[in-house]
Amino acid sequence: MIKSVALERAAGNEFVPAEGNVGCEGLTPSEMILYAAGKAVGNDIIALLGSVAGRVMSLRITVEGNIITRGKERSGTYKEFLFRYDVVCSDPDDHSRISRAIELAHGKYCTLVRMLKMIGPVAYDIYIHSGKGSKVGKVKETVTAN
Repeated sequence: MIKSVALERAAGNEFVPAEGNVGCEGLTPSEMILYAAGKAVGNDIIALLGSVAGRVMSLRITVEGNIITRGKERSGTYKEFLFRYDVVCSDPDDHSRISRAIELAHGKYCTLVRMLKMIGPVAYDIYIHSGKGSKVGKVKETVTAN
């Protein structure tokens, strides 16, 4: 069973549930883990971007977790995770800096992502688009085994 949450950067660099997603009060405990990880890695990305963060027009983070259940149990254990980073920036020259900030936040600095790696593999995809409507497509795909 796949659980998924999506967050978007809002005013003040705060990460909030993406349009169409429920807030924390509507999440199950297993979804709250995904939400917390998305919010934590998002905060690290913004900190790493520094002055470039102002040129990021939107940042959406979707976190999925695959839960394995046994028999007819309603709860289970996470087996693997996937983070998807969708970024729109105003300057195509910032793509590499944005990609690098995401890689560092995801792979090195975010403590919640590191915690998830203790549970199972954590993969991520980065999609960066310029504000002019051109789509770069998938910039990076990495799987980190636990």
